[in-house]
Amino acid sequence: MSLSKPQKKRKVDLECRAFKAEWSENYFVTELDGKALCLLCSDTIAVLKEYNIRRHYQTKHSAQYSQLTGKERSQKLETLKRSISLQRSFFTKMKNENKAASKVSLRVAHLLAKEGKPFTDGELIKSCLIVAVEEMCPEKMDLFNNISLSARTVARRVEDIGSNITNQLINKANDFEWFSLALDESTDITDTAQLLLFIRGVNADFEVTEELASMNSLRGTTTGEDIFKEVEEMLTKYNLKWNQLKCVTTDGGKNMSGTEPVVSTVNFIRSRGLNHRQFRDFLSEVEAEYPDLPYHTAVRWLSSGKVLLRFFELRAEI
Repeated sequence: MSLSKPQKKRKVDLECRAFKAEWSENYFVTELDGKALCLLCSDTIAVLKEYNIRRHYQTKHSAQYSQLTGKERSQKLETLKRSISLQRSFFTKMKNENKAASKVSLRVAHLLAKEGKPFTDGELIKSCLIVAVEEMCPEKMDLFNNISLSARTVARRVEDIGSNITNQLINKANDFEWFSLALDESTDITDTAQLLLFIRGVNADFEVTEELASMNSLRGTTTGEDIFKEVEEMLTKYNLKWNQLKCVTTDGGKNMSGTEPVVSTVNFIRSRGLNHRQFRDFLSEVEAEYPDLPYHTAVRWLSSGKVLLRFFELRAEI
């Protein structure tokens, strides 16, 4: 017994069927996105084939429209075509207007966030726009009334913008060969510690990306361990590896920098008169570039930068 080969299913979309002009007048159809659209009931006929179109017409519309012939039939066809064209243009116009209103809402929300203004200012901006439109182009009042700038909408728009920026940064971070971090921790007006994490990364094409990676509120303690956990979560979020990290810059606080061998070394040299004299004499003997090492102070913005720079330049002598 021989087995018959299974028949392959025909793929209609690969048959390259073309819409024929005479079908319009014969069956009141037109072509729309590669399919036949019935102008009488707005149904679409998926298969662009005369048999399917004729069957649809004879089943649903032949009894009512078969008596139309000649010029009368042509006029009916043109009327139906104008009607469907007006419908499509109306919906296209509405779509474009809604898209423009959403774009305006996003741009206004971006400006408010960029300038640090309250989200409630969106309603004031809309009121100003309405006043301007009433005086200059009242016929477009409906367009501006469709712009949503309520405080809740502006907040949602800002969140969407932030999510979009984050997703873009995540995509760029996937291509980073190396990256560095800058950390800054300070307290806001509500006495809440805010940790800012900035990232600078470079890909294989030497394209550099610099961006604020995250801002985290530290509502409990602000120890070095707490800050490390926030950094670790940020690296996980952006799919970054520790072995790609090449540099970390902090604001100099103890909780940001941890143990500081530089401070202890400077204190060892400067806190004892004998050590200090011997160190200065040694620098003089070896004809070092600098004659002394400045004293460290707890006010980090006053001398930390100078101490670290001088320490680095005298590291061999030290």
